[in-house]
Amino acid sequence: MKLNVNLYSVFAILLFNLTIAQTTTIPDENFEQALIDMNIDSDGIINGQVLTADIENIVELDFSNLYFTVSYDEAITDFTGIENFESLEIINLSNLWVELLEDQADVFNSNLNLIEFIADDASVDSSPFLCLSKLDFSNLANLEIISLYNSCNLSVINLKNPSITRTNLTIDLSHEYWDPPNTYTVCINVSDAQAASSGQFPYNTWDIIAQIPDENSYAYLEYTFSSNCTLSTSDFDLKNSITIYPNPVKDKLWIKNPNQLQLKSVKVFTIQGKLVKSFANVDDGISIPELESGVYFVKINDTISFKILKE
Repeated sequence: MKLNVNLYSVFAILLFNLTIAQTTTIPDENFEQALIDMNIDSDGIINGQVLTADIENIVELDFSNLYFTVSYDEAITDFTGIENFESLEIINLSNLWVELLEDQADVFNSNLNLIEFIADDASVDSSPFLCLSKLDFSNLANLEIISLYNSCNLSVINLKNPSITRTNLTIDLSHEYWDPPNTYTVCINVSDAQAASSGQFPYNTWDIIAQIPDENSYAYLEYTFSSNCTLSTSDFDLKNSITIYPNPVKDKLWIKNPNQLQLKSVKVFTIQGKLVKSFANVDDGISIPELESGVYFVKINDTISFKILKE
């Protein structure tokens, strides 16, 4: 009798482990909802997981036609689980509302078959958008396209890996508009910054698009090569702890500042770069009821910007 009980316990443990091995955890409900909307998550319910068999042979993951996010609360903030899309070659996050902080910078770095990473925002004045402060693609030897048209607050792309020689890589950083009214810089982290800056192989095979070639552009985007792209402590703290809500907004914006960082200035700009509001004290929120409906940028400490939609 004792033997039968022990065998039953062993069988139950083996069955439990087998069940766990067949599923992939998807902690972000909005990410899982997207998989359901694309008929990938076969159980069709939000339960924090997807059958691994549903995802392991997916070659292309295209979110671009979903438009399922309408507010900050519905943004995808965690792509945990994407690493088990083992066959993934193309991922298109265009026109989604995505907020990835520093701890998610390398979330796509385990998709070793990835060829194209596309995260375009169709227009600077459209409401869905991506905010990607840093992206780590250092392990992706097959990468050919990184398209980040109109992505906001991007600071670093990490491609540093001495064991990988990438050729014919296209990086699209073009933008209708960046932080007003200054030039914006993206740092590209590479193994040999001197070779990259002087146009030596393999970097001379790369095509980097830094801005839309339009004389009416309101600001310019530059890129630099570095072997050690870093943000200052103050910039890092701002990017990873400050949030603005609600978005879209009707009358008043609030700044969530849990670490009580010093906010020296808060300015509101139109998409044309015109300053329309300035605040020295935001304890009582940012009141903007008189502004016309449309897209604006809220710039904090002349360092980081948030794109908002005024209803």
